[in-house]
Amino acid sequence: MDIENTVTDMQIDHHFFYNTLNEMASMALEGGSLDLYQSIIYLSRMIHYSSYDQGNLVSLKNELNYVESYLQLQKIRYKNSLEFYFDIDDKAQNAIVPFNFLQPLTENAFVYGCEEQRKKYMEIQVRDKKENVEIRIINRGKPLPKTECLRLNGGMKGNKGHSLGRVYQKLETFYGDNFSMKIYTKEDKTIFYVKIPK
Repeated sequence: MDIENTVTDMQIDHHFFYNTLNEMASMALEGGSLDLYQSIIYLSRMIHYSSYDQGNLVSLKNELNYVESYLQLQKIRYKNSLEFYFDIDDKAQNAIVPFNFLQPLTENAFVYGCEEQRKKYMEIQVRDKKENVEIRIINRGKPLPKTECLRLNGGMKGNKGHSLGRVYQKLETFYGDNFSMKIYTKEDKTIFYVKIPK
C-alpha cells in the first residue's frame, strides 16, 4: 500500500509541476518576456519526457525531440553564438531505442567541445543503414586530443558513475555486444558516434 501511495504521490507531483510551469509560461507571455516563455516551454517538455519510466523503450523520434528541447534551451542561453542543425533520415526515426540515451551524449558533446568556445556549433546526424542506425553528434569547437578520446572511450566501458558510462551500460543492457559507441576527432570536429541495430 505504501508503494502504491508513493507512486500516486509522484504522479501528482509531476502533474502539479507540469501545470505550474505552463501557468508560469502564460504569465511570461502576458508580460512580454518571450525568452522566459520559451525557456519554460522547453523545460516543461524535458521534465514531462523525463518523468517516463526509466526502463521504457521509445522511438528515436521522441529522443530527438527531447534533444531538440535541450539544445533550444542552450540556444536561449547563448543566443547567436550557438548554432545547431539536425540532419535526420526519416526512415530511422521509428527505430525503438532505450529511453533517454541521446540527451546525455549530446550534453557531453556540448560540454567537451563547445562550452568554452565563443562560437558554438552542434550537429545531430542520423543515418539509416538498412540493418542499423548510425548517430553522430558533432561539434566544431576545440577538437578533443586523441589521448582524451582514448581515455573517454576506455572509461565509459567501466565507469558506471559517469553519464557516458551509464549510457554505455544502458545500450549494453539492451543490445548486448551488438552496438558501437565511441568518441573520435576528425579535422576540426569532435564526434560522438553510436551504431545500434534497427
